[in-house]
Amino acid sequence: MPKPRITLGLPVYNGERYLRQAIDSILRQSYTDYVLLIADNHSIDGTEAICRQYAASDQRIVYHRHDRNIGVGANFDFLFASSDSEFFKWCPHDDVMAPDYLQRCIAELDASADAVLCHTDTLMIDDNGDVIADSPALPAGLTSHSPVRRFAGFLLRPRICHESLAVIRSASMRRTRGHQEYLGSDRALLADLMLQGRFLAVAEPLFMNRRHSAAASEMAAHGAEAIAELYYPQQKPKRLAVVSRLYADLWRAVWRSRLGPGQKLACSGVLLVWPFMPGQAMRFIREGLQYLPAPLGRSLRRGKRWILGR
Repeated sequence: MPKPRITLGLPVYNGERYLRQAIDSILRQSYTDYVLLIADNHSIDGTEAICRQYAASDQRIVYHRHDRNIGVGANFDFLFASSDSEFFKWCPHDDVMAPDYLQRCIAELDASADAVLCHTDTLMIDDNGDVIADSPALPAGLTSHSPVRRFAGFLLRPRICHESLAVIRSASMRRTRGHQEYLGSDRALLADLMLQGRFLAVAEPLFMNRRHSAAASEMAAHGAEAIAELYYPQQKPKRLAVVSRLYADLWRAVWRSRLGPGQKLACSGVLLVWPFMPGQAMRFIREGLQYLPAPLGRSLRRGKRWILGR
């Protein structure tokens, strides 16, 4: 039996509320040459029963349940490591694809051998599936043939990164370091990819990204403990070096890439500017305060509150 051209990896943890909608949107795809791998991160709600029901009804669906919660990034990477196909796409349990999403993205990649991924415009939906905002597939820089322009357009224009949920060439993904154990490591993964080749965009809203309080992308608003529970379920570290780890990984992506020396230096110039972007310096400072001796850290935080009048 020939292997399918694309593997769809669906990571899930306690996703019973939206899971059926996500799987149904996959089963309605006009492009049918796929296998759906589901990795259940040891859910404790009705997720397991839902997944087993779908797996029993369609031979393209393969279900795996971890015997413990291994964390978000590790679960995402488990799915890719379990795949063996030309293309790969992560399909979060709370997002939805229009029926022609896969067909359109794969057609674009087939027509452009130098591209590493393809995504469509995105609609942001709420808990009930109502549209609350829209988002273009990609800023212009990411479709450029120049890796330096792609890198600069990505880092110097802060925005939501939906491209990690695109249709990706597996050969390009295998040259990345995958996800790391911190919130936002998908940005380093995308940097790895964009330094290999350009991104493609379908100017039609065929992907729906759900925004809700339990989504991984919203965890930053719930504080360090919530992030630790998501990414370090076994150890829950007290300090979370998120911004500095991302910065280090971006440097690593540039200097491990196959770019020429001049292009690497140009990308390094972009990285030297990045910490001074609006709001970015404060993120580094806040993170650095975690590593000061406790009395000094408390004094600095009190001083900050006094200056800001809070």
